Amino acid sequence: MSSTLVRSAIGATKVLQDNLTIASELTVLAHHLLDVFFSPQTATVHPAEVLLRLVYEQIFNCLVTQRSDVRSFELLLFVLYNLLKREIYMHLKLDIVRILAGTVGGGTRRLVRLLCVGQHLRNDVLLRKTNTVLTLVLSHSLFQYEAVKRVRYFKAFLTLIEKMINEIDLMQLANAKFLCLNIPRAKVSIESLCFVFVLRHLDLLEGVGGYSLELDYVYNLIASVNIIYYKRWKIPSFLVKHVLDGLSRFSNNQTFEKNVSQPRKKMQAILSGAPAYVCESRRAETIFGRLPVTIHRIQWLQLQPDDFGPRLIFNQQLAILHEASVLSIDETSTSILLAMFGAKTLIKVLSTKRATATARLNASVLLSKRNLTRPQLHVVLKQIDCCTNTSQKMMTDHWTDWVRAVYGTVPMLDSATRLRLWSRLAKVEQTTYSNEQQRLLLVDMCASLLVAMIPEMNPALLDACAASYLEASAPGL
Repeated sequence: MSSTLVRSAIGATKVLQDNLTIASELTVLAHHLLDVFFSPQTATVHPAEVLLRLVYEQIFNCLVTQRSDVRSFELLLFVLYNLLKREIYMHLKLDIVRILAGTVGGGTRRLVRLLCVGQHLRNDVLLRKTNTVLTLVLSHSLFQYEAVKRVRYFKAFLTLIEKMINEIDLMQLANAKFLCLNIPRAKVSIESLCFVFVLRHLDLLEGVGGYSLELDYVYNLIASVNIIYYKRWKIPSFLVKHVLDGLSRFSNNQTFEKNVSQPRKKMQAILSGAPAYVCESRRAETIFGRLPVTIHRIQWLQLQPDDFGPRLIFNQQLAILHEASVLSIDETSTSILLAMFGAKTLIKVLSTKRATATARLNASVLLSKRNLTRPQLHVVLKQIDCCTNTSQKMMTDHWTDWVRAVYGTVPMLDSATRLRLWSRLAKVEQTTYSNEQQRLLLVDMCASLLVAMIPEMNPALLDACAASYLEASAPGL
C-alpha cells in the first residue's frame, strides 16, 4: 500500500456525512495499517508510522469535538483500547496517545480530564471502559521509566496500576479538578493522592511546563507529603522513585519549605514504602530506573545524610555524565558540574568499565579544569604510563581521556614529573591516533609541557625536545 493511496483514502472520508462515520472509516484504515505493517513490528522506526499518526490524528479530531455523544465517546475508548493492547513498540503507542492529548493542549492531566466526561462516568459500563483505558495509558506512560522492560514485568506492573485506579472515584476527582486540596477530607485516600500525583509528574517528565503548572505541582506535592505523613500511609513501591524525583526538584522551593514542617521525618515516612533495596546493596543503583537523571537530584541526594549510599549517588553521577558532552554546554552549567563532582569521583569514572565514551570524555574535561593533588596526579600518571606503554596493546579509546585529565595541572608539576610525562607522550606512535582530535590533543599537551620546561632546560636538550615536538605535530612530513 503506497502512501499516496493511504492519503487518498483519508481525503475520501471528507465527503461522508458526519464525524462519527468519518472516524469509523478511518479506524478501519488504521487497523489495516497496523495489521499489515506492524504485526509484528520488526523495525524500531517503521516508514508507515507517519501515515499511521496522520490517520489517528484525523480520528481524534473527529471524536474529541463530539465526546459528549455516547457513540463518539465509546468509539474513542475503543480506538485507544485497541491501540494500547497491540504488540507494537511502546514509543509508537505513546506518540499516538500524545496526539490525542495535543488536541486539548497536551499533557497527561488534560488527557485524563478529556476522558472523564461527567455524564459518561455515571454510566457503569462507560465507567469500567474508561477505567480500563486509563489503566493502559498510565501503565504504558509509567512503565517506560522502569529499569526492566519485559512483558512479564509489564503485566505485573499493569496489575498495580489497575488496583490503584479501581480504588479511586473518578467522578469525585474530576469534580475536584484533580487537585488534592479539593477532595473532601473524608474521601481522601492514598490511591487518590497517588493518582493526582501521577498525572502531574508525567506532565513534568514530558516537559509540559510553565510557571503556573510548576506552582500547581508544588502545592499538590506539599499536600501529598503532609497528608501521607499524618495519615501514616505508605507510597506504593512503584511510585517511590517518582516521589523522590519530585522532592529532589522542588523540596528546596521556598513555598515547600514554608509549608512542610519536619521534612526529614516526612521523607523517611515516604521511604518506608520503598523496596528494601532503596538504600542497601548493589540493587540500589536501579532505584530510579530509566527516569532521566537531573543535576537537582544529584545535589539533593548528596545533601541527604543517611538515606542514600555512595553507590547510588555515583550511579546517578555516572548517568548524568553520559547525558551530553560538557563541551557543548555553557559556562554556568559547567561550573555547576565542577561543584558537584570531586576529582576523586571523576577519576573513579575514568577507571570504571561501566563508563561510556561520553561519560569518560566529560569526566576528563572536568578534570582538566582542576589542579590535581599529588595522590590523584600519581593515579593519572600511572594510567597514562599504562595506556601508552608500547610493550602493551594500546587502549586507543582511553589514553586520551587520561592525558586530557592532567591538562589543568601541567603548570603545577615539578620539573621531573613534566619531563617524565613529556617523554612518555613524545613516544606515542602516530599510528595510535584514531582521529585528528586525538593528535591535536597530544600536540597541545606536549606544547604546554615544553613551554613549562623552557626555563629549566639547557639549550641542547631544549633543541632535541623541540625537534621531537615538531615531528609529532606535523605527521607525514
